[in-house]
Amino acid sequence: MNIVYGYIVFCIGLFTLYLLGKKKANEKANNQTGEKYQSKCISVIIPFRDEEDNLQELIKSIQQLSKQPLEFIWVNDHSTDKSVSILETTLPNQNHTILHLPDELTGKKNTLSFGISKAKGEYILTWDADITVRSNFFQQLEKYVINTLSILPVEMNLANQKTAFFAIEFEFLNQLNYAVFGLKRPILANGANLLFNKSAFNNLQPYQSNLNIASGDDQFLLKQFTENKQPISYLRDNYLTVTTKTPKTINQCLNQRIRWASKNQKVNDHLANAIGGLGMAYHFSPILFLSLSLNYFLIPFLFKAIFDFIILEQKFNLRNIFNTLIFSAVYPFYIVTLGIASLFTKVEWKDRVI
Repeated sequence: MNIVYGYIVFCIGLFTLYLLGKKKANEKANNQTGEKYQSKCISVIIPFRDEEDNLQELIKSIQQLSKQPLEFIWVNDHSTDKSVSILETTLPNQNHTILHLPDELTGKKNTLSFGISKAKGEYILTWDADITVRSNFFQQLEKYVINTLSILPVEMNLANQKTAFFAIEFEFLNQLNYAVFGLKRPILANGANLLFNKSAFNNLQPYQSNLNIASGDDQFLLKQFTENKQPISYLRDNYLTVTTKTPKTINQCLNQRIRWASKNQKVNDHLANAIGGLGMAYHFSPILFLSLSLNYFLIPFLFKAIFDFIILEQKFNLRNIFNTLIFSAVYPFYIVTLGIASLFTKVEWKDRVI
């Protein structure tokens, strides 16, 4: 039984660090002073490839913005569907530019770099083409102090109930990242909603050494800005949250996560690796106790599930309790499978093997 008590003490220690990290992260956000963002200085870069099913929702949310940035630059990465024609027939001429990536260039990093090279704004905001944005986004952004890099919130909603696990996992990682930011620095960034200084990007050239790696634009950018000690903020504000959906099938969700795991391995962030090791011990230890007895498993498992529920900031109802229990039970096997698959699986994304 001592081993169970030891695990519970370990969990309490991690949970205490998590709460301390969130407290410090909130303090960082509240104590910043200085010049604030101005929408007229921001260029929004939206790379896209074969996004005809998603563009209409994004365009609609952009049209409902109460305040506009300096410009929107849409960069086409050799789309083969109707994406370009949708943009050409729907977007107003003013404030929107559609660029086409030269034939000799491919991939999101080249697409972003090409768009940034044409941008007029002092600051670059990257959005993905499959998001929606709240109407007062830029009005709210102007309340925040400028940093060289600002990580903005991304929320993943369910495409259907089958993908609930993946939406929960995404939120769990968001919560963890915010706490780690409070204690030290962020370990994750999401290019679906990322704001940074154009001059710093040009000086640091975060993609120069990894253009041969198809994915990971956001993580390589974060690593380069971190290593060069650039000021980084993490803004948690519902009005700044962009929303995307989980892929529609479990197989598509797994392919997405394998792609993400693969890029994080290539970035090789030592702090992220250390946090991952602690996470493995936290998530997987209750499963190991099954070899002793069912009681040895149930006590630490329920203890961990309660912590997971609190971290996820779930409303207290039966569906959320059930979803959290499933998440807590499945996640240990999921992360092991994901790690192995990312080493040996070639993932196809937008008709390209990455």
